[in-house]
Amino acid sequence: MNIKRFARRHIKGLRILYWKYYVILSWRNFRRSRKDICDRTIEWGESTPQNRKEYKNEIAYLKKHGATHFPYKWAKLGFVWRIKMGFDEDDSPYVVHQNHRIYVLPYAYSQLMLEQNVNSPHRYLGGAIPEIEQGSVFVDVGAAEGIMAVESLKRASKVYVIERDPSWLSRLNKTFSGEKNVTIINKYASCKDDEENITLDTLLDKVTEPILIKLDVEGMELEVLLGAENLLKKENVKLLIATYHKPGDPETLQAYMEERGFCTEFTDGYIAPMWPGVTAPYLRKALLRAWKE
Repeated sequence: MNIKRFARRHIKGLRILYWKYYVILSWRNFRRSRKDICDRTIEWGESTPQNRKEYKNEIAYLKKHGATHFPYKWAKLGFVWRIKMGFDEDDSPYVVHQNHRIYVLPYAYSQLMLEQNVNSPHRYLGGAIPEIEQGSVFVDVGAAEGIMAVESLKRASKVYVIERDPSWLSRLNKTFSGEKNVTIINKYASCKDDEENITLDTLLDKVTEPILIKLDVEGMELEVLLGAENLLKKENVKLLIATYHKPGDPETLQAYMEERGFCTEFTDGYIAPMWPGVTAPYLRKALLRAWKE
């Protein structure tokens, strides 16, 4: 075997091993750095008889295992060693998800795999919306790395990837290079149309196919919905809406959708937001699914 090829192959293997080990170290550091938030969550969970009853299992898990966004037994890290990853010709790291490259670091991908675990309260598809309808239009609002858009490629006739954060743009362009049915929109989904914003009403005005929207925009979900008033009048629209970013969002967003004739359901369980500055409630409903009968 050529010595240079042998060396490159083994160096690549060592780099992949390093990244996977780094994932484990990062999770351990996360638990240590979020200990104070975890302690506050436990204290809040035990502060009233109602909280003690409703969050009994989640609080018990946090007491035993420390800080985590997903206080459940299924949230283990054994899958890390099964992550398929590599480096492209530009030496950019990627992971392989459903036989498709996604340009995201393994640490972030490990978090995504927890979020989309079949038991996760953050899992988008499931319940009343178990899959992306064949031939539908899929809209990934707040796409970040674009994992949901990747999962839609085999079923959706058209995919819109909306992401304003410039740090994701070059990676999204690589992830969807060559995908002719994908349009990347480097704007905010919002309640107005201008150089930096676009409304879903404007984007999807001419669409007649069934539409599925994933909406996860760091607490700005209601603002996006305010720019979709005409869209929400249609019968063939379904939504997957993150509800955990701000206190009160689960109730507010559910009421908003039901007032517009949608059936709704929350995913099972709770997410524990372990970010600095978080306030009560410390355990929140993570995702709302909305559809019309």
